[in-house]
Order: sequence, then structure tokens, then C-alpha cells
Amino acid sequence: MPVCTSADVFQFVGAPQDVQTTQATAVTALITNAISEVEQIIGRRIESYAVTNLLIIDDVNCTVMGQNIYLGGPYHDIYAISSLGLNGTALTAVSSNNTTGDYFLDAHHGIIVRNGQNWGDFGTNLVLTGSAGLNGGVVPPAIKQAVIEIVAAKTGLWKYNVMTEGGRIESTRTTINKDTMDLLEHYRLRGMYG
Repeated sequence: MPVCTSADVFQFVGAPQDVQTTQATAVTALITNAISEVEQIIGRRIESYAVTNLLIIDDVNCTVMGQNIYLGGPYHDIYAISSLGLNGTALTAVSSNNTTGDYFLDAHHGIIVRNGQNWGDFGTNLVLTGSAGLNGGVVPPAIKQAVIEIVAAKTGLWKYNVMTEGGRIESTRTTINKDTMDLLEHYRLRGMYG
């Protein structure tokens, strides 16, 4: 599911139908740019993406401490592991029917926990395949709003009225709301490991 569509932006700014028809393609391109901009601000990928054969390497993309692997950078948001192999052997996930598995994923904190033992020194022999993305691949409303506002500001379609003693002046908004920017800060990845 996309972060937002041109229709979301047009609804936000109250664009007339003729503007929607002539500028839909340009606004859609701006949405892609705005998504990249938000991802740079928060240091995370917004939309869900596949992680394939990722070598888990201590001090490169994670920190290993005892039973815990603290995933870092873009891998902090891994929310599903379809396979995890150690030295060529598939590990099994702990689940409600399998409490004797080898590991479990704490997706909220970006941690892979070894069940009942330490990870030890596995070098580059731990390989993960799965899915990653902020909020389990479900775009939070604040992120969607930020993307919409960034696009609205860049299009020049975001108008507002300023009342003066001489009357009303229509002005164009060129930045997003401070409250929206503050909400983005909530999603910013602090340091490599959250």
C-alpha cells in the first residue's frame, strides 16, 4: 500500500478538478521524492521491503550482546524473519506452538533473542531473510501527513489566507507544520540501534 496518493494531496489542499487532472503525474513524482526526504529525516525506511540473505555481522549492522542481537540502521525495523541460518543450519523461531525454538524476534525493539543461550561468536555465518519497514510496513498516520504536507508545500497548491487591516491576502505555504515535524521526531532512529 502506498504512503499516500496524489488524491490525498489534492484533498488536503482543496485542489479543483482541473488542477488534479493536469498535475496528478507531477504530484505522484513529488510523493516519491517526499518519501525519500522523510526517510532521510527519520533514518528509517517507511514502506515494507524484503531483506534477502542478510549477513548479520557484529559492529557492522548489529551489536551482539549475550543472548541479544540488536539490529541497527535500516535493519532495526525487521518485523518478520522467514529464515535464519547459523553455519548453514536453519534455526527455528519460538512460537506459541514451539516454545523450544532457537530464537525469537522482538520487532518492536529490533532485537533477535537467542532462546536459552548466548549467540557467541558466529563471524559471518548468520544469514537472515525476512521483511522490514517502519511500523511493520504499515505507514503511521503522522508519516503520511508529513509526506502530504511536504508535497503540498512543494507544489505551491497549499494556500492560506492572512487577514490584514486592508483585507484578506492569499498566501502560499512553503513549509510543513511545526507539529507535523515534531511528530516526525518521534519516529527518528536515535543512534544506530534505536
